Amino acid sequence: MNSNLSAIGPSFAYDTRDSATQPHRGVMLSANWLFGLRALGDSYSHDKLQMAANSYLPIGAGTVIALRGALCAAGGNAPYYDLCLFGANNDLRGYVTGRYRDKASWATQAEWRQHVSGRWGATAFVGLGGIAPSAGTIIDKGKLLPAGGIGLRYRPFRSNDVQLRVDLAAGKDDHAVYVGIAEAF
Repeated sequence: MNSNLSAIGPSFAYDTRDSATQPHRGVMLSANWLFGLRALGDSYSHDKLQMAANSYLPIGAGTVIALRGALCAAGGNAPYYDLCLFGANNDLRGYVTGRYRDKASWATQAEWRQHVSGRWGATAFVGLGGIAPSAGTIIDKGKLLPAGGIGLRYRPFRSNDVQLRVDLAAGKDDHAVYVGIAEAF
């Protein structure tokens, strides 16, 4: 079966971070609410709300506490591939992408980022989230999902703040290794 996703809606972003790739201070708030309309060619009549808030707090030379909260809610006749899920957006690292997928999800994370020496850094992170059949049932019918892990950072260039990262993470039933450029959030 062929299908199309065509959605339109408002989007909001507010960013006071000192760096997009390796923030040490500031906040990043974002939200978008997209409506899939048949008039635009969408095969489904659904909407999807996604919100996230990140905060970065320097607590000493070379140490940053990074905090993140995220919420997702899909309504109407949302297709399987546009439901809320864990594993794709670095919310709750340690879960296979899409294993936990439903019409509502939430996640909170805290990360300790430490410069170690020269171009090297390390991180430790914990998170807790949930997945549920609807936003209204997150509390009473939601499934709690814990996560945590450690990571290593390397800054290959002295002239900018881009860094490479490797994170080892564990979730409730899963574990994963993440390799990427820039911080997870």
